[in-house]
Amino acid sequence: MQLERGPVIDLEGKTIVVIGGSGGLGRVIVETLVRCGARVGFSYRSNRAAAQALLDAAGGDGRHLAAYPLSLGTPDAAAAFLDTVAQEVGPIDAVIHTAGADIALDYVADIDPASFHQAIEDDLVGFFSLVKAAIPHLRNSRGALVALTSAGVARHPQRDVLSTAPKAGMEALVRAVAREEGRFGVRANSVGVGSVQAGLWHRLAERVPEGFMDAAARNTALRRHGTAEEIANIAVFLASPAAGFVTGQSIAADGGYSV
Repeated sequence: MQLERGPVIDLEGKTIVVIGGSGGLGRVIVETLVRCGARVGFSYRSNRAAAQALLDAAGGDGRHLAAYPLSLGTPDAAAAFLDTVAQEVGPIDAVIHTAGADIALDYVADIDPASFHQAIEDDLVGFFSLVKAAIPHLRNSRGALVALTSAGVARHPQRDVLSTAPKAGMEALVRAVAREEGRFGVRANSVGVGSVQAGLWHRLAERVPEGFMDAAARNTALRRHGTAEEIANIAVFLASPAAGFVTGQSIAADGGYSV
């Protein structure tokens, strides 16, 4: 008997929201969702050209794939965005948060307090605004929340606290949603992303000394950097009914960095 080949995860009829869908990791997550049959509404912060390129590449028609500008710095913006996606694309079954701030690398002793406050505001406070707005939609669909965080929460990389501090707060918020909203059938999980050749990785590679990125790869159990596709597969799985009994977890996708 010959089996038909198709997507491992079937998301036909599901509407998934991707925050930061035009970025390096976000783009691959959107593309993976589309291949699995999902309807997708994704946000971009300012790069309309990147968002349009993704729409063109993935065959967006405004009903099955749509892009919207969004800044989570305004508390009411997330609610308006999600309401628009629900009306124009479909009732929301899952929200995947992929957005991340481009932060400086510095030791705690040398960080300007204003920079720390801004990192918390951009990452953690913005994520809270999204979660607060998403909960009513996810209750209605018994849906899922997925947040991309950092492997550095489990094993701290020096000079990376402007990333790891807000990401640790995001993971705490994810666990709170899992515990408190489980009675409504809502699931919440995070993916602790390690050194992955996508998104901010390329900008980081330009700023660090020669040999730094090679050393980072050797510091993992697998002795390599990850790929955007490997992260996307985990995020899509967690957002799907295939992970229906998984909640409150942080899945380390770091090649064994945190081991």
